[in-house]
Amino acid sequence: MEKRREIPWPRIFAESIAIVVSILLAFWIQAWWDGRQERSEERELLVTLMEEFEEKKRLYLYTSKYIQGIKDSVNELLDIALNSELDASEEHIDRLIGYTWWFADPEIWRPGALNSLIASGDMGLISNRELRAVLNDWWMEFGKIEQYSIVDRDFGNNRQTPFLARHASLPQILNATKQQPGHPSVTYEHGKEYMIESRVSHSELLANREYQNILAERSSHLTDLLTFALYDFEARADQTMALLRQELNE
Repeated sequence: MEKRREIPWPRIFAESIAIVVSILLAFWIQAWWDGRQERSEERELLVTLMEEFEEKKRLYLYTSKYIQGIKDSVNELLDIALNSELDASEEHIDRLIGYTWWFADPEIWRPGALNSLIASGDMGLISNRELRAVLNDWWMEFGKIEQYSIVDRDFGNNRQTPFLARHASLPQILNATKQQPGHPSVTYEHGKEYMIESRVSHSELLANREYQNILAERSSHLTDLLTFALYDFEARADQTMALLRQELNE
């Protein structure tokens, strides 16, 4: 009989262990690489979002004063219209009417990076659950600000401006508009100075009940925008940016 060949179990066992370890190592390396790639993508997203919130905060700091300037002009005109004891020059009234001709721009509040993140379904790349919830809330908040701004813009275009076109001298008002509302140091140039031979007294316009009602409605829209849509914007943006920095520093 042939001599029974011995089976090298230790060597087979060692080779089996080596194969298993190599497979597990390959899986671990792939998982590590995928995790690194996801973290890299997450970091890029966080940096982009941080830049967007910094820009929106700067926008808020400027635009909130601008909107407040429009509202102050509307309210001052309404005060002059309703109180006969208040005296204002024709030039001052023209300037105030000119400031009310401005409106909030809805499009500046659209958050491009955040909208892209929501639309792409990549929100899961952000590992911090609290931050994901905050960003979802902001997506709705920016939508609300835009909607309130649309209401103000449409009221100005569809109600206020047609009335002024019928009852006021728009070239005269343009001549009186030299700065942006809320930012007296920022000049506004509409192109040229119109030569007006016969000036219109817009103080008489303030006695018009329909115009008084237009001013009251406009004040309400601007109050809603400042009070409901933009309320505590700066503090909330700072809190969100603090969360973003925390994730970027980890």
